[in-house]
Amino acid sequence: MDTINGLTAQFTSYASLTDIRYTPEGFLGQGLAMVRDLKAHINRVDIGNDISKETWLTEIESLEGQRSSTAMIAVYGATGSGKSSAINAILDDTIVPTSGMRACTAVVTEISYHSRNSIAAEVTFLSLKQWKDELAVLLDDLRGEDGKIKHSSDLQSESGTAWYKIRSVYPKLSLDSLAGLTVDEVLELDSEIMRHFGTVEKIDAKNSKEFSKKISRYIESRDDSTQAATDSDMERDEDGPALWPLIRQVKVRCSSQALSTGAVLVDLPGVADANVARSNIAKDYMENCDFIWIVTPVTRAIDDQVAKDLLGRAFKTQLMRLANADCSIALIATKCDDISCSEIIRTLKLKNHPALQKLEADLGVLQREIKRWGSKRVVAERALKQIDRELKISDGAGANSNPSGTESSSDSDSGNSTDPGPENEDDEGHQEHLLSTEEAAARLHVKGVRRKGVTERRNEALQLKKEAADMILALEKSKFQLQREKNAFCSLKRSEASRSTLQRDFRAGLKEFDDRTAERIDPSNFDPATNLRDYDSIEVPVFTLSSRDYIRLTKQIKGDGDPVCFCRAEETGVPALRDWCRMLAMKAREKASRTFRNHLRVFATSIKSCLDNIGTISEVDSKALRKQWETAQFHRRYSNSRPGSGANITAGISMQLEAGLRRIVSVNVQEMKTDFRGQLEERCRVSAEQAASIAGETYDAFAESMHWVTFRATLRRNGSWRRDLNEELAAPMNTFIASSWARVFEANLFSSFETKAAETIVTLLEEFQASCPASIQYKAHIQIQACREEAINALTRISAIGEKELSRGQKAASRHLVPRIRQQMVGGYREALTVTGRGSVAAQKSLLRNFVGTKKDHLFQSAADAVLESLDKIAVAVGEGMNQKLRGLGNKVEANLATLWAYQGNTKYLPIECTQAIVCIENILAQLTLWEQADKMRTQAPE
Repeated sequence: MDTINGLTAQFTSYASLTDIRYTPEGFLGQGLAMVRDLKAHINRVDIGNDISKETWLTEIESLEGQRSSTAMIAVYGATGSGKSSAINAILDDTIVPTSGMRACTAVVTEISYHSRNSIAAEVTFLSLKQWKDELAVLLDDLRGEDGKIKHSSDLQSESGTAWYKIRSVYPKLSLDSLAGLTVDEVLELDSEIMRHFGTVEKIDAKNSKEFSKKISRYIESRDDSTQAATDSDMERDEDGPALWPLIRQVKVRCSSQALSTGAVLVDLPGVADANVARSNIAKDYMENCDFIWIVTPVTRAIDDQVAKDLLGRAFKTQLMRLANADCSIALIATKCDDISCSEIIRTLKLKNHPALQKLEADLGVLQREIKRWGSKRVVAERALKQIDRELKISDGAGANSNPSGTESSSDSDSGNSTDPGPENEDDEGHQEHLLSTEEAAARLHVKGVRRKGVTERRNEALQLKKEAADMILALEKSKFQLQREKNAFCSLKRSEASRSTLQRDFRAGLKEFDDRTAERIDPSNFDPATNLRDYDSIEVPVFTLSSRDYIRLTKQIKGDGDPVCFCRAEETGVPALRDWCRMLAMKAREKASRTFRNHLRVFATSIKSCLDNIGTISEVDSKALRKQWETAQFHRRYSNSRPGSGANITAGISMQLEAGLRRIVSVNVQEMKTDFRGQLEERCRVSAEQAASIAGETYDAFAESMHWVTFRATLRRNGSWRRDLNEELAAPMNTFIASSWARVFEANLFSSFETKAAETIVTLLEEFQASCPASIQYKAHIQIQACREEAINALTRISAIGEKELSRGQKAASRHLVPRIRQQMVGGYREALTVTGRGSVAAQKSLLRNFVGTKKDHLFQSAADAVLESLDKIAVAVGEGMNQKLRGLGNKVEANLATLWAYQGNTKYLPIECTQAIVCIENILAQLTLWEQADKMRTQAPE
């Protein structure tokens, strides 16, 4: 930090651009410090013109409100797709629960960055009304036609799911006792539960292990029918209520580098939800996000139809508002370590691939070596058994030998024996069996030599057995490594094929979408052989991941074993996806950083120009300018004088500029309305007629495709459960309108406004300069140049705000179809639910079909009206927002020029303070130049 004339600069003053390590975040921090420093100097300066000072401080508030931009990435995948594991791998930490957590499939989880070395979360609960509404639907799901509670052991059925959720929150409630209870009576069962509704619980943990323990209280679910009690179950009351059904949303903040550039991952539920609030949150994220990642297991991605099926939902949201949907969608194939080499080799015809042949040849060599050494080990083991038997016999013989050195009778030649008399026995027998000392010693020597030889043979056999075991262990390890290389080879080849398949199917899905639209627009001239765009040039990003192997390689979870497929983290695909995640957010952040830098530079230059004029213009010249150009309302606000003393009632700069810009905005709004209606009204009307013509078929296909229990559950939820009838009825309209919708909002609707507004500002400034006395022409010219640059810069920002408002508005407008159709259909749903008793299902279906048939024309024309009305509202809202910003622009222009006619005679202005402010600004401008050069040097540097 530097000290400038007594004030300490809060930003770092670099001597050279080589000292700067540029990042958007680094500049934003320094830039905000520059703004704070500038604010401190402005507060100390008294320029005798309060309007200028207040306008500057207002602009500083705008700069202080600058925040790093974010990129919202919605991650969508069906249950079991490996979505949560993929997110944890990207984050390099176990943040998202992957098992035993029912709520993680039903609750939207938003994960963003913070710089603290901890994990924080906000758990938002449903409101009391939201839970009551859901509870009413769940109770209806449990009751049969007779109003009695149904018994179901199938937790996948509507009644099973409903009972599981209710019992989780109210564990002491039995199914039988539930029969006579109303919603309010169920709520009264636990007053402790009531305190959670509408609240937000905050969690802070040092690491993911601690975070998992703390968050489990809110989202952990235990299925008593299939799971034994875990430690966490034992720690809590066995009959305690679960909170996961009451959770509306979870927001997590962590220090993962993957999110450090502004990416926000949104883990969307992969299953339908009975709770309208949670369901709507998921839909809002899906429709308002900047990017969508669609996750599917790689074993499904190889299927030719998978990409088309998965992209259906994405098309409905993205193509409705984007012409380049391929830039906002990424496909992620997971579980690449789930491998069957033989199946992949057969499917992809890899048998003759040289790399695979070498791997298999090497595996064959290892297998033969393992077999050879296995045979040696068997030989050694057999030899050991034989030797041990010999030693046992030898040891046994030694134990039975005569210690006196006589031979045993077993060693004598019994064939030559006779029946000797006593004499013969005494003499000859003694001589025959008694050995001499020399003979006994010789015999013992022979026996020792023989035993030594056996022992040596045994040691050799033991050595061979050990050597064989060691070799087999080493060979098995080499075989495991080689098999893992083979697995990796097959997995990577499958990934290549999957990427090609998903790319091809994305293009096919896009062409199918275009063809369907073209055929509906002009069926007589439709030619399927004609491509409406260059599909071959479209490349949607595709990533293949092995999250489990990555987690094992990085030891993210202890005790998870070794990787089964990959040896290097790069092969798992996780680092590539993490880099992509950072890059998506970095683009938006770099753009915002440059916009902020330019805004600050222009603003600081303008202030310096104003300060340079302080005290240099005569009172006579100031008075003449003030009389002609000062707006009366400013004069009244910042001066004790009356308007007659010099202020212009209607023709001041601010009033003139605001009036002129308002007229331009009004014209622009009307042009937008006309443009919207001209390009979309006919399509809305025609699409409404087409949707009405096939509404009966759409309804029949919907009703016939599902079990009667699911059909009734859908009625109870106003047509939206596992599928959405309202959405399917609206689909023909959505499809027909989509392509034109994208073209309308892709066009630059603000170019005319910017041109005309700039002309108005320049004309007024030229008139102002022409009115300036000759003595101040040069100073006026310098001031006008700075004022002009700041005004044009402000126009660019105002147009960007208008475009942002337009984008937000058109997204909302594109979603008016389904809610309006649902609103019109509610009467039919309610009426159908009143039908009960035998044959009621058929009667309900017939009643609702008649309702659709009778109301279809009004139903879809009303939906078209909703879209068109919303388009008009968009234009009006954009105009109002721009007028508000333009009002500030008029004030800003007059405030900057007012320094030429400020009341210098009455000011308490101190030259030293003004000089200090100018020095500060010059330092800021110099630093901004260095940061700009560092940015250019970074972007131009070779990678």
